[in-house]
Amino acid sequence: MDGMRKIASAYYARGSEDEKHSIRELFTKLDSDGDGKVSLVEFKKSAGFWLSDDESIFKQLDTNDDGTLDFNEVLALYYMEKKVSPPKCGGCRELLVGSYFSCWLCCENGDRTTDLCCSCYQRGSFKHEHALSSFLDNHSLVTKFRIQTRDSQRDEEKKEMDGMRKIARAYYAQASKDEKNSIQKFFKNIDANGDGKVSLVEFKKSMGSWLSDETIFRQLDTNDDGTLDFDEVLALYYMKKKVYPPKCDGCRALLVGSYFSCWLCFGKANTGSTDLCCSCYHRGTFEHKHALSNFLDNHSFVKKFRIQTRDAQRAEEKKEMDGMRKIARAYYAQASKDERNSIQKFFKNIDANGDGKVSLVEFKKSVGSWLSDETIFRQLDTNDDGTLDFDEVLALYYMKKKVYPPKCDGCSALLVGSYFSCWLCFGKANTGSTDLCCSCYHRGTFEHKHALSNFSDNHSLVTKFRRGEDKVSQPSPAHATSFAPRPTIVATQPDIPHPLRSRISAAAAHLHRSRSPNLSTLR
Repeated sequence: MDGMRKIASAYYARGSEDEKHSIRELFTKLDSDGDGKVSLVEFKKSAGFWLSDDESIFKQLDTNDDGTLDFNEVLALYYMEKKVSPPKCGGCRELLVGSYFSCWLCCENGDRTTDLCCSCYQRGSFKHEHALSSFLDNHSLVTKFRIQTRDSQRDEEKKEMDGMRKIARAYYAQASKDEKNSIQKFFKNIDANGDGKVSLVEFKKSMGSWLSDETIFRQLDTNDDGTLDFDEVLALYYMKKKVYPPKCDGCRALLVGSYFSCWLCFGKANTGSTDLCCSCYHRGTFEHKHALSNFLDNHSFVKKFRIQTRDAQRAEEKKEMDGMRKIARAYYAQASKDERNSIQKFFKNIDANGDGKVSLVEFKKSVGSWLSDETIFRQLDTNDDGTLDFDEVLALYYMKKKVYPPKCDGCSALLVGSYFSCWLCFGKANTGSTDLCCSCYHRGTFEHKHALSNFSDNHSLVTKFRRGEDKVSQPSPAHATSFAPRPTIVATQPDIPHPLRSRISAAAAHLHRSRSPNLSTLR
């Protein structure tokens, strides 16, 4: 019991002021006559303590044998009741606050444990369904649970690393010949003795980065043979070159599976993210300036970034469509009376129920062209009210009648702002142009017969045609983006095929309205 009193005293010393106040209130409540000591009678009267129904427990708590309990002795009672809930011996019913034995088989099966004090265990007379050889002392029991927890965690790490290995193998299968050669060279450089396996010593000598930690070596060594084969090093290569996974800020484990990150820290200037493995997050003991409620798992993180990316893209689309609306309003302001009547009639024809707004259903029924796509409706609906007002339909009219903007050949978004087009495809007979939005062009993953270096943005295209660079002979693919500027600007309109002239005129109307105020010439 002295050991339990020491634990309780240490706990009290580190307790919060609220907890200390609760403990003092408990003592005052037990000490009904207020003499600063708890008698056996007062102890037995204290309702709510399962420990208070046994006189032998009172005697165990009364370490100085004065027949009463002082504050420190009651403090031990509080700690056992609230924090430990110690078992009783299945033989003599003594409270087990020191060393004792428990049946391991009962613990494993999840049944109620059978516990014995050292004396009852030593006598060996206690009858139980399992032999006494199945009993472990409480210290060995803790060790066994620690080993089990460690092994369980190790199995989880292996499972997560297996996932990384699968990703790395799939990446290797789709890699170019040069990339595969680089990976094989990477393995050979680490495997210093050329035996086809990487030892821990070779691993530590060759990596020269935070990935050379021994813990990470054990995580990579999924078959526990003490070395890394090609597949295991392949996972290392992929993490080093492509993923660069974080470490848990609690236990320093490499986070290759599910984990949690602080959303408030993420992406902040001069601060790295704070990341926790599931075990450290679950324990909730990691100290951080932000509460754990601000941590998100990596799957939710990806979802959050997707939503942010989508919202950012939507905002950019709105911004670009606002530009088209301004152009259309300016056009409407300069239009003839007949043209204005045509535009108003166009709106009324789409607005079937005459409520002054065009719903998605009306939009799809009336437009009758590739412009009737739901994605385009959302781009036109700049105020997000689910309908199109006159100004928004005016932009539709202008695009349909005057501009006829292309769609991105990557994501099919309507290109009403800045975009890129393949110069080598542009204006070719029997081939349409290949156009990409800035996002698809930036990613660089679009497959096309011509390299992305042959794509020009729409502003540059207008400039080229204004300078008459269309009359320059088609450049070879190797020099497709090299256009020699002429010393003088060609005043006459270039001899462009009719469909191409329409496209260029539309682009000029869209991008350089301020320089060509009379847009009626672009009809």
